Amino acid sequence: MRMFYKTVMLEVKKYVKPIFGTTSPQFKHVGGLEITNVKDR
Repeated sequence: MRMFYKTVMLEVKKYVKPIFGTTSPQFKHVGGLEITNVKDR
């Protein structure tokens, strides 16, 4: 399930960047989100 969210997050970033531009508030909202791998316990 985590891989699904990571994939969606990357797709959203790729979608927002060319449409709104890197200086837009929309990109700043999602551009600052970090994508990290979480180890299972």
